[in-house]
Amino acid sequence: MPTPWPRWTACGATPPDLLLTDYKMPGLDGLALIRRVRALPGGLQIPALLVTAAEDPALHREALEAGAAEVLTKPFDHEHARTRCLALLATARAAPRTRLRATPHKTIPAGTISSTWAGAPA
Repeated sequence: MPTPWPRWTACGATPPDLLLTDYKMPGLDGLALIRRVRALPGGLQIPALLVTAAEDPALHREALEAGAAEVLTKPFDHEHARTRCLALLATARAAPRTRLRATPHKTIPAGTISSTWAGAPA
């Protein structure tokens, strides 16, 4: 396939657990792929890891801003990459529970509680 996008769309209704992509690919670079995934329904919940040979801090920053959870610079230790992937998967699996706990509480306008409880027996 000329680009990675047809492979992604072949996933259909079952999104991947993790997006591991190289920066340099034919037709669509890793940053563009991450941005496209982030724009899909549920795409924000898929952890993304970008692999690149570039040690350019600006590229690393751009990758993080695009939504990569981590950037690995080649050559890298394969055990370290495996550990990072497992950690990202564990974090993603725990995220739904964390989001429930981290849901912002509704702000109650001043005076609402006292007026609501004004008629309550003392």
